[in-house]
Amino acid sequence: MKNFYEYIENKKPKILLENKLLDDIIDELRQNYQDLDKQAKKMALSGVIYNYIAFHADNHEIANNLYYNDRAKYNQESTQYKDFTKKVIDAIKSNGYKLQGNDYDAPWLQLNRVGNNPKAKKEDGTKTTKRYISIDLNDLYKAYARLPTLAKELNKVVLRPDFDYLSFKFSGDYHMAIGHKDNIVIHFYDKMAKDQVDQAVQNFLNAAGVKESDRAKVGRVNFGKDDKINGERLSDSMIVAKSIADNLADRKAGIPAMLKRPDLKKHLQTVIDGISMQSSHRS
Repeated sequence: MKNFYEYIENKKPKILLENKLLDDIIDELRQNYQDLDKQAKKMALSGVIYNYIAFHADNHEIANNLYYNDRAKYNQESTQYKDFTKKVIDAIKSNGYKLQGNDYDAPWLQLNRVGNNPKAKKEDGTKTTKRYISIDLNDLYKAYARLPTLAKELNKVVLRPDFDYLSFKFSGDYHMAIGHKDNIVIHFYDKMAKDQVDQAVQNFLNAAGVKESDRAKVGRVNFGKDDKINGERLSDSMIVAKSIADNLADRKAGIPAMLKRPDLKKHLQTVIDGISMQSSHRS
């Protein structure tokens, strides 16, 4: 398959999903801004903000169009994608990685490798550094086909004498593979290994003959961090969404005036993308 699916160009949506996702945030604010001190309302707001952060506008709408308007085609391509990912995973496993849960149908296909010193965690074990990779949709199959090369490159990091653990994952769900901004995610504890992990990524991209998409254009960073907050383990995106919801709740008195702004969507994009790019939890 040269492209992620054959008629991507003539299925482009007329309205970008960002607008719809921003509409969801605006609707949530209009209906519930007075009650944002209530945990349930704040969680609902955090949820729609998370969707805006995580999903790539037009690609996700393409997947929706295909799913709802041509289910037979969607099912065919989803099956082809499953067959493709199984072959890729088996090749990755030959490089010393284990598929988490040995579940080929998981929403995220995570490949784990324990290093030579599994007790040498450089952090407290609750914070996981993440290297995100976004790939243009038309290059995604090409990149995924070379994931065994990424495994080999990452082995140069995880097989160091002092290293503990490393994993990477990609989508096992066809719909999410099309629509999600995070096409490949690498997890590791030792934040001092960021440069080495980044070099492994560059070597992989060069070998695959693809370019990494500029995540800053969609309000996303290359390196993020999961953390445990109030006993609950949250992903980088969840933490950012919660932070934005908390920020809006703290200034809920100003929300009615904000909702009247003629540039409301642009303003919200600026606020959300700014917090997303500069979230303090990553320091």
